[in-house]
Amino acid sequence: MIGLKLSCLKFYFHSYGEAIHIGQLQLIVRSKNKEMTIWRTTQNYGDRWVSKEVTLISEQHPFMVNCSLSLCCLNY
Repeated sequence: MIGLKLSCLKFYFHSYGEAIHIGQLQLIVRSKNKEMTIWRTTQNYGDRWVSKEVTLISEQHPFMVNCSLSLCCLNY
C-alpha cells in the first residue's frame, strides 16, 4: 500500500421511520478524477442515533467526503 493514505471517519446518523419515508443515505469520496461510494444505507435503525466508522483509503490528499441524502416522495 505504498502511496496510499489511511484515514478514519466516525459519524452519527439517525434513520427512523417507515421504509417509504427513509430514503437513502450515502457517503461518497471524491479525489482528483475519482468518485466512489464507500457506505450506503436505506435501513430503519430505530428511533436512536447510530455510530459508524469507515476507513478511507486514498492515493490523493486532500480528498472530499460528501454525505448525500435522497428522500422518498409520496403522492397524495
